Amino acid sequence: QIDDAVAVYKKLVQDEDADEESVSTLNRLLREQNRPDDIRWLYELRIERASDAQKIELYSEWGALEEQAFNSPEKSIEVYQKLLEIVPQHGAALRAVARMLRATGDAEGAAKALERDRDQREGEERAHREVELARLYAGPLGRSSDALAAAKRALDALPGDPGAVEVIELLLNVPETRAKAAQILEGIYSGLGAPQRQVEVLNVM
Repeated sequence: QIDDAVAVYKKLVQDEDADEESVSTLNRLLREQNRPDDIRWLYELRIERASDAQKIELYSEWGALEEQAFNSPEKSIEVYQKLLEIVPQHGAALRAVARMLRATGDAEGAAKALERDRDQREGEERAHREVELARLYAGPLGRSSDALAAAKRALDALPGDPGAVEVIELLLNVPETRAKAAQILEGIYSGLGAPQRQVEVLNVM
């Protein structure tokens, strides 16, 4: 019975003159019955007929659905990439792509997406992206110098930012960045009135 109803509504919405009520009814029915492939088919149909502004909204909705309801990060990335073809600097899409690329093990791709988003940000938001990038550089990418530079940029915008400080503290353990990290931390600890920690990093220097 449900299959018959779905078939009837699918036929209705394929008509160029299909009303929004039929589309909404089918959409609701497919979600209630948890039919991912049919939902994807309906999104593709709606996007085919949509304006660019409507496509952005539909791709955003679809990408979130793939990630959150269908647990399909690969498909979600694919959907968001289509959105980015329309709006290359769409911040929410870039951040979603970065999040899912990292979750699927593509740290390099995640960093590139975050870099694109960072480059269009200012102030506090930009600093937060720098911290996210610093963590990626310091962790899976093994780019310690880049991590230190990103964390330092975050501190320039947000002095004493805990996330940036945490990354720099980790970089004390890396020979390549130990001296510069200690120098930065010495200044931070001095400003915070933390003499014991200041002494510890002075010993490293």
